[in-house]
Order: sequence, then structure tokens, then C-alpha cells
Amino acid sequence: MFSWRNDASVGTQPPAAVDNVSITSTGGPSNDAPCNAFPIPPLSPAGLYLPGSNICGTNADEPAPPGCWTNSGGAAQVNTVWYRFRAPASGCVKIRTERGSLYDTQIALYTRSPLTGVVPCGSGNTLTYVTCNDNRGSCGFSSYLNSEITQSGLAVGYDYYIAVDGKNGDLGSFTLFIMDGGYRLCQSISSYSRSLISFAKYCMFKQYIRT
Repeated sequence: MFSWRNDASVGTQPPAAVDNVSITSTGGPSNDAPCNAFPIPPLSPAGLYLPGSNICGTNADEPAPPGCWTNSGGAAQVNTVWYRFRAPASGCVKIRTERGSLYDTQIALYTRSPLTGVVPCGSGNTLTYVTCNDNRGSCGFSSYLNSEITQSGLAVGYDYYIAVDGKNGDLGSFTLFIMDGGYRLCQSISSYSRSLISFAKYCMFKQYIRT
């Protein structure tokens, strides 16, 4: 936030002189720590799109970055923001980032003990790691810099946490997509074998279930 006032403390000439300039930080994202994770409404197969930004995010009061993330500059490059959802009856979710000004994302999924309720502030590092992703899987000649997790076997009715960050300290806005995967998403691919269908058809099938 930028503010100023002209109280003539340095004179009145020229008439448009500006003095007493101050710059005040408005702080980081409201969901900068697990205890302040944005609560996601109940999931459905239609999915939800949630806006986000990791600008001015920090790495305070949270677990160490997972192994699949890349932050060559160390902890100083970690600028995570957090979301919290309750596992649907299917025990299956798909989570994906859609790029905005944050071009190269990385995400991770965590849970806690006990499995319900908000993790207390000051205890963010007690979350239990589940899985992570840097870049969504490539298919054929197509590769992606956004991130995607499809996770089954979640404890129904229990709370899970999503961390979103930018690779190597990248900052910016993004959209988080999350859906109840149901049977269709988490088990459809496993019913097919790459050895039974051509790679091209497999890629087409994967692209279909992403939507």
C-alpha cells in the first residue's frame, strides 16, 4: 500500500510538492500456513476452481518441502500457500493447478493426526506427508509445467492439506482445481493395461479423464 500526505513540512514550493511518503506492507496471503489453510467446500465430481497466489508467502510453521519439489536456493525460495479439504466418500481426489502468472507450480498433499480439525498454529510441521508432484505427467510430445495429483485410498471424512508453491522461488497467481474423483478417475486407468492398447490411445484416454 502506498500513501502520502503534504503537510508543508518541507515548504509549500512548488505547490504540488509531496512529502511524508510511506510504504506499508499489507502482509502475505491469508492462507500462508497450514493453520490458516483455506477451507475448501465439500467436493463433487464437477470439481471446484479456487483462485490463489503465493506472492509474499513464506515457509513458516509448515513441514519441510517434499522431495519432488525443486528450490535450488533452499528454504528462502519456499513461498507456499495452503488449502484444506475433507475426503469424499469415494476416497479419491484429483488436484491440479492451472497456471496464471505463476507459471511453474509444485504441489503436495498432507494429512494430520488426529485426522479431523484444523492443525493448531505452531504445529504445522507435524503434518504427515502423503504425496507430491512437480510437473503433471507428459503424454506423447506434450509436456506440462503445471502440477497434478490423483490420490485414492483417502480416509473418508477426514481432513487433508494441500500445499502450493512455485518452482525455484517462482511467485504469482494460479487457480487450484480439485474434484471428487469417484470410481471413474481412480480406478478407470488401472482397468486398462498399456500392453493392451496403443500408446496413442492410452494418451487419448488419459486426456479424456483429465477433464
